[in-house]
Amino acid sequence: MRKTVAFAALCVTVCAASPAFAQGVKLKTTPFPDGTGSIGIAPGWHLESAYNGGVGCSEPGGAVVILKLPYTILRPESSVAQLPASATAPMAQAGDLIGALRSVLEKTNGKLGTVRGRKLGNLPSGAPTYLLHYQFKQNGRDYTAIGYFAPLDYGADQPMWQLYSSAVAAPTPQFTKQLPAMLAMWKSWRPNGKKPREGSASAVFDEILKNRKASYDEIQKKFREQ
Repeated sequence: MRKTVAFAALCVTVCAASPAFAQGVKLKTTPFPDGTGSIGIAPGWHLESAYNGGVGCSEPGGAVVILKLPYTILRPESSVAQLPASATAPMAQAGDLIGALRSVLEKTNGKLGTVRGRKLGNLPSGAPTYLLHYQFKQNGRDYTAIGYFAPLDYGADQPMWQLYSSAVAAPTPQFTKQLPAMLAMWKSWRPNGKKPREGSASAVFDEILKNRKASYDEIQKKFREQ
């Protein structure tokens, strides 16, 4: 549902400025290595990575399509954020999408520029969703991007929250040219909701995350019992 609403709003916003989109883009349907979905790949593009229905694609000129990417954002007031090891982690108040996006870029040698956007609606949890059209600088290059964003909050007692994003971006001089292919690929995205195939890199990573969560829960339990 989120994918459908986001893409529909995206088309209404930008397709009028991109006549080539209506002409169609030839895509090659490519299954994800972990078995959790597929996406149509435009000529000159390739699949960089896929994990649990999320996917990242790129082309040699620097344009990217990154769908279903959650960023972990630390709450600046949390005790975890005060630790030296947290200096490289993005931080923002829970629900501050622009602040979180700015922090994510700053931690990866980037800088957020102008941002325009509008609210699309709310998730079942009540969290707002937004369509953002923004510029940023990354490693000295100017980029333009369009993306769908939503906050995923674990609760005020947790030191972090997540910034959900699906976005397309390209170096600003190439953005208009690449937009039809990027939108067509987004529209072709088909996560299937399945668990990662056994033995796949995604399945191995899930096991690592599960073990880390178990360790974290055990530490929290001991802390509460003190």
